Amino acid sequence: MRTTQTQTYHETTLEEFGPRRSLTIDLLATCDVLPGEPMVRYYRDGSGYPGSPSATDFVSARVLSICGENYFFRRDDRPDWFAVADHIVAAAIVADDRLRESIEGESLESAEIEASI
Repeated sequence: MRTTQTQTYHETTLEEFGPRRSLTIDLLATCDVLPGEPMVRYYRDGSGYPGSPSATDFVSARVLSICGENYFFRRDDRPDWFAVADHIVAAAIVADDRLRESIEGESLESAEIEASI
């Protein structure tokens, strides 16, 4: 099976700065997607294959905008800041299993929809 890369749009809120200082971040997440293989009940020799599930791995994040309580920045406004923000947000995604799994799940759904078209 061939691994493909998908990019999906996400909006997430990071509340690491306290409930009154949370950030809303719009980003494009890139994930590697490995499609699953179907089960084969019986081959001619009587053996079979249980198949394999699809899998995704988070690769990177590209931050598009950052919004706080009193400010809003787009990538075009501060490209140097956003290059750093990409790394910070990617590290936060990798460290947060729930967020990473959510992003990987949405990327998998997107890849499956694209494959069915």
